[in-house]
Amino acid sequence: MARLRETAVGSRLRRVLGLGADLLLFLAVLFGLLLLLGAPGGGSSAGGGRSGIVVLAGTALPVLGLMLWFAGAYRGLWRYVSLPELVRLALAVAGAWILVLVVLVANGTLTRLSPALLALLPVLFFGAAASLRALVRGLHDKSLDFRTSGRTPVLVVGAGQGAELLLRELRRGGRYRPTGLVDDDPGKQGHEIHGVRVVGRIDDLPRLIAAHGSETVLVAIPSVRPDVLDRIVTHCARARVPCRRMPLLAEVHGGAAPAADLRPIQVEDLLRRNPVRFDDQASAELLRGRRILVSGGGGSIGAELVRQICRYDPALVLILDHDEEALYRIMGGTRSGPNTVVRSVLASVLDTAALRRLFVEHAPEIVFHAAAYKHVPLSEANVRTVVRNNVLGTMILVDEAARGGAQLFVQISTDKTVHPRSVMGASKRAAELLLRARPRGPMRTVVTRFGNVLDTSGSVVPLFRRQILENGPLTVTDPEVTRYFMLIDEAVALILQAAAHGRGGEIFVLDMGEPLRIRDLAERMIRLAGLEPGIDIPIVYTGLRPGEKLSETLFYEDETLHPTPFPHILQAQAPPVDTEVVSRRLAELLAALDGEEGEILLRLRRLVPEYSPHESASAPTLRVVEGGAEENRTR
Repeated sequence: MARLRETAVGSRLRRVLGLGADLLLFLAVLFGLLLLLGAPGGGSSAGGGRSGIVVLAGTALPVLGLMLWFAGAYRGLWRYVSLPELVRLALAVAGAWILVLVVLVANGTLTRLSPALLALLPVLFFGAAASLRALVRGLHDKSLDFRTSGRTPVLVVGAGQGAELLLRELRRGGRYRPTGLVDDDPGKQGHEIHGVRVVGRIDDLPRLIAAHGSETVLVAIPSVRPDVLDRIVTHCARARVPCRRMPLLAEVHGGAAPAADLRPIQVEDLLRRNPVRFDDQASAELLRGRRILVSGGGGSIGAELVRQICRYDPALVLILDHDEEALYRIMGGTRSGPNTVVRSVLASVLDTAALRRLFVEHAPEIVFHAAAYKHVPLSEANVRTVVRNNVLGTMILVDEAARGGAQLFVQISTDKTVHPRSVMGASKRAAELLLRARPRGPMRTVVTRFGNVLDTSGSVVPLFRRQILENGPLTVTDPEVTRYFMLIDEAVALILQAAAHGRGGEIFVLDMGEPLRIRDLAERMIRLAGLEPGIDIPIVYTGLRPGEKLSETLFYEDETLHPTPFPHILQAQAPPVDTEVVSRRLAELLAALDGEEGEILLRLRRLVPEYSPHESASAPTLRVVEGGAEENRTR
């Protein structure tokens, strides 16, 4: 409490001293003008008679002091003064001077004073007061510039608004001492920001790092493109220096993070595409006030679904998972609003009795089905378990959802369902067919299909991180193997958009951008660690594992693509399925689950005829229908 009082007293004293300095400055400007206008202080003069000057000073000082004080001219610290404080000062001076002139008119003093004096005095006072504040800031900044001992010399990439914000904060303190700016804009070469000069371009980084003795490179381009960031990271790895980046400008201006909150560059930064625009209103209308069930809610996709759903103020979120530890983690890390109840359900999608009780007690209106076994090599060795969970589990959940009065069922699918080569892909394709073969009813069913989601439990990224920490080697199946990648927050946001748009029976395919070679991903992650691929850490090619393909596709050749209101979501329209055939073969598959695995695989291939251990030699040609026109695209 004593410390608080001292702080409050010190703050009030600082404001009073600032006010006193400004009033003394006003008197100094007044007498300086009188001397300049030839009025030493007596008789009639260009400035006005002595009595008029006294009235002017006696009126202006209290009016100006009160206006400055109540306008908040002393709330800010002068050593950090910026344009908003100067604007506030100018408005206060202008307002005070208008009141002074009104008083002088009222008491008849105005005509006894020089118009030049009355016009120049407020302008010169504002200039002097602003200069005093700038001087205080300049002296403070200069003292900071000299306190550089022990600070790490760095190069800053970027010479724009982000760099200005970063340099301003670095001058106030911190661990870094900027020695130069780097920017590809030819017009910025040789220019300075806060005394730091633009010394070269991005491709000059290796030479500049050596010349300036820089120990770190800071990226001050908040919206830097992934390809530019990749160049920067590559140059830094070759120069053996780490690389960090500042937050997005929106985070800085919004107060979420200071400009100097520098963080290591992640692989996500190198893969992020153009920003995806989401229709929050559509998601809010779908989810607000609703009762929602997320199966597999402890997994990577399910957990992110729960987090994003909770942002839209649903009434109830049920997190279903058979993994106790995963369920405990997501419950502990989920934030919800005051109107949202979040509950955990420790059960399997194969537990019919538990699901039936769940729908009777809580009556969820929307179901997001993310529960599935997804690891391709493990699925090849555990056929019965994977088919039972991914096919039978989906059937039980969708049947109980329909019986319990749910309005919408959203199936989270995968690109591995397209010409599947693995048991996992074929089982997920069987789940797609199961939903399409269901008779239409009050409950709408929607399928969302997409590729790999970066940094999930099944992603290669955690494996590469662990292998880098162990000094390698990084294991890649094939030099040319490619996969589609998407950031987890983007994938889940697009799932919600597709769910909001779905009317029932659709397959929505999320735009995954261009496929990425896993070899390139491995090399980027090695460089992010400040190392060189093939020199510090080798990359070893192990060959494709059972069930794996060299590349994935997102669509079947007989699926035509239609645009949706959301630019990153396409609707894949497939030919209708023979519901009688699908239902019969599905029943045969489920009946075979208690038999030999060979019989299970045989029945799975009968249900999913395109399931084959052999990869197609050529990519399918897709019919894309847009605006009534049809064109061929090869993927």
